[in-house]
Amino acid sequence: MSAQMTDCSLHGLGIVLTTPMQNGEQFLVKLIVAGKVRLLLYTVQNCAQSGRGSYRIGALFRGVATGEREDDLDEILDALTHA
Repeated sequence: MSAQMTDCSLHGLGIVLTTPMQNGEQFLVKLIVAGKVRLLLYTVQNCAQSGRGSYRIGALFRGVATGEREDDLDEILDALTHA
């Protein structure tokens, strides 16, 4: 499923989807950093309809699903905030 990222920080991100999500639902974000695929795990904190057929999702960062080293997290955050 594709989404539009509206904001992100070290603690979470905001996305817009065409379908709603429930609080507590988890999802993965696929990110390519330095030629490697990273899978980031998030938990939905809120979901609100933001227009006809679109939903604003606020999600909390839970971790990296691919077992990255601590120093890789800085590289991942940099890629997210400069995308």
